[in-house]
Amino acid sequence: MPRQVKIPLMNQIQNLQSRNRLIISEIPIRQQVGNVAMKDFEVSSAADFFRTVQENIVRRLEMYEGTLFGEDQWKRDGGGGGITKVIQDGLVFEKAGVNFSWVHGDMGEDFAGQMPGNGTSFQATGISLVLHPRNPKIPTVHANFRYIAKGNRSVRRRCRSHPILPKNRRHH
Repeated sequence: MPRQVKIPLMNQIQNLQSRNRLIISEIPIRQQVGNVAMKDFEVSSAADFFRTVQENIVRRLEMYEGTLFGEDQWKRDGGGGGITKVIQDGLVFEKAGVNFSWVHGDMGEDFAGQMPGNGTSFQATGISLVLHPRNPKIPTVHANFRYIAKGNRSVRRRCRSHPILPKNRRHH
């Protein structure tokens, strides 16, 4: 007999999403940073925050899934790296990924000109979620949260999750 898994109700998920939006809004941001050390501190604080969020989300999803996520630590050639955590073919999720990254380096002149801040040197950190549940009545979630520092500017980027409603989800 298959094991039954208790899944949080949608209103509990929405409450969690609302609380996470509030927490993310509290990341310290400064439009003009007087010295590089302060910018580095802010990026480091944001990276610590995102890494903690990744661990908390993975821990909670593992409770529902009843098994552990696989982990892959990676390095970026230009500087930095990240941790990819994935679970596949589980009881609750077809596939779920909770990814953290903290990268740095220099961007091309053309791209650098499109972003606020001087120079081409940057640091970026963030987390991304891709959750594909087995149950077609539970929405798929894709979300990304980023903190980018370039030159004398720090930019916070948020992307809300846009779940695919069950009526729009196709199964083959």
